Amino acid sequence: MGLNDVDVRHLRSTYNRVDFDKLNQTRHDLAQAARKATHTSAKKVAEWTR
Repeated sequence: MGLNDVDVRHLRSTYNRVDFDKLNQTRHDLAQAARKATHTSAKKVAEWTR
């Protein structure tokens, strides 16, 4: 089944209903978690190579 006009219209309306504040909050949380993980592993590597 190809991506016809109906599919695109449906996708667009679904996309518009997304709570953008929630999306941004989630991205913020993910970024923080990634930063924390990177920081933690960097500290571990620093300990190992000391």
